[in-house]
Amino acid sequence: MIPGLLDLRLDKGTQRAQRFGTKGEFSRAWGVQGDRDREFQAPGTIAIDNSGFIYVGDIESQRVQKFDERGNPHWEALTAVP
Repeated sequence: MIPGLLDLRLDKGTQRAQRFGTKGEFSRAWGVQGDRDREFQAPGTIAIDNSGFIYVGDIESQRVQKFDERGNPHWEALTAVP
């Protein structure tokens, strides 16, 4: 887990992932509308794993992107929605 991390949020209006600290203070954000690294069309889910990596599922682009705690991209995987 990322030390001091309390809250991850998706801002669907600006297509950004946001991170907030334990006291609710804004920490960082990343993303704009698009279909490249660090870009989202319609972010729908966000999760964090035990190693501190952050995953954002993009409904419109049908993909999942993996980021480190600073929002740097590590990989993406395309998904298929029937």
